[in-house]
Amino acid sequence: MRKHVLILTLVAVALIAVAGVAGPAAARGPRDLDWWSEQPPTTCTITGLVERTDYGLSLVTSGGHEYILTGKDLSSEVGDQVAVTGKLSKNVGEKPEIAVKSFTLM
Repeated sequence: MRKHVLILTLVAVALIAVAGVAGPAAARGPRDLDWWSEQPPTTCTITGLVERTDYGLSLVTSGGHEYILTGKDLSSEVGDQVAVTGKLSKNVGEKPEIAVKSFTLM
């Protein structure tokens, strides 16, 4: 009898623990998602200065954000201000990456 009570108590505690962990995650709405881990890549346009960095070519915005440029060769635009349109995604080195579809000199 004591064994059954102990098992039921342990099962009840385990269910409460699982409900406590899953509850907040299940209750999150789309605005609460962590962009880097849960949202698919998004197409956007970002304006900044093309610079050559350790990661290759990067777009540095006026706010200091750095995006690695892939998809098109912008090496002739180093030092120029451009507006880049492409898919934004997470890079392995924790810097966001833009797969460039098009760009315009500013």
